[in-house]
Amino acid sequence: MEEAEASLSTMREENEALRVELAEAKSREESTAGRLHEAEGEAARLRDEVSQLRTEVSNEKKQKEDLQLRWMCKKRNLNGSLLWKGRNLQRITSNKWMIRLSLGIAAA
Repeated sequence: MEEAEASLSTMREENEALRVELAEAKSREESTAGRLHEAEGEAARLRDEVSQLRTEVSNEKKQKEDLQLRWMCKKRNLNGSLLWKGRNLQRITSNKWMIRLSLGIAAA
């Protein structure tokens, strides 16, 4: 009978040790699940941030292209204006020379 009681006592101790081990394992599992949930939330936040950054980059790229087109148009208009002014200046200079020649005025 003493052997049976000793065996029963050993089994109870082992059972208690297993319960403690199970409780620790459940605690670790809950902790791991919590960290996993946090990591999933962080991953979702980072995906949103990447998406937002891609949108911003796309918008800035379009803005840059628009500015380049506007700059090119202004440059062409300026070049055209300068060309027109240059031709007018040539005509004016030519007309002055013709007037001077017709009046017999020497170049100054």
